[in-house]
Amino acid sequence: YTTKPCHCEILSPTQIKAILTEGKNRQIRRMCKTLGFGVVNLQRIKIEHISLQDLKPGTFEHIQNDEFLTL
Repeated sequence: YTTKPCHCEILSPTQIKAILTEGKNRQIRRMCKTLGFGVVNLQRIKIEHISLQDLKPGTFEHIQNDEFLTL
């Protein structure tokens, strides 16, 4: 199964930013492995237009009805 294209940006010699509009299970880890890179830490920062950066691990936040409808 081929997914939509992934856009990557090199942030530093040890960090990349990958933007997926459609992804499969462990896709980023598999892509990095294919290129010969290991993944030590992977962090999701956004789903659609909802930012997750201020959300602490193990917590949740209720989304508004209009946000839910756009997902």
